Amino acid sequence: MSEELVANLVCDYAVAERPKLGERESGDAWVVEAVGDGVLIAVIDGAGHGPNAAECGRKAVAAIRRAGCSTPVKSIIDDCHRALLGTRGAAMSVVQIDLTRKRLTWDGVGNVEAVVVSPRFAAPAGKAQWLVVRGGVVGYDLPPLHPTSVDFGPEHWLVMATDGIQPGFGKDLDFSRGARAAADRTLVDHGLTGDDALILVARVRGGALGDA
Repeated sequence: MSEELVANLVCDYAVAERPKLGERESGDAWVVEAVGDGVLIAVIDGAGHGPNAAECGRKAVAAIRRAGCSTPVKSIIDDCHRALLGTRGAAMSVVQIDLTRKRLTWDGVGNVEAVVVSPRFAAPAGKAQWLVVRGGVVGYDLPPLHPTSVDFGPEHWLVMATDGIQPGFGKDLDFSRGARAAADRTLVDHGLTGDDALILVARVRGGALGDA
């Protein structure tokens, strides 16, 4: 069974994306992979836009896939930093979900936002847990990394967005129609045409593969 198929069995997720207006390629990229009792999710924003940014995104994705989804978050970002040395670099946030413990561990460098929301805390209540990203550039200026963990069960949603999505997107999140509708609606309402834009919405289906 492929890792992509396993990810779809344990995760309800969707990605909505588009390149900067006038560009054919986007520097924004993403990974969703699962194995055993875990899921790895990453969103990357290659610096700038166009082919050079897209190449940074592809190199980061390749480094993440080589590392494997069971590799610790800090080590994954370190591997991406080495892979992107000599390039424009990238912003990125990496998330690991432990399905058995119902815990999410994450860290980020640069301006890829990530938020965990429970339906009972969704708009208009607005209560959510945001990833504190660190300033820097993966591949150029990597800051000290300190991954943190939060509760994450089937009742929670994870949303990750590059800076092509306006910061105010968190006020309008609506998960009532599932991941695909939430991602598409957010891109339409908050996507910027002057930059590459990507938003990923995910929710685990159950506690383990057999519970999906």
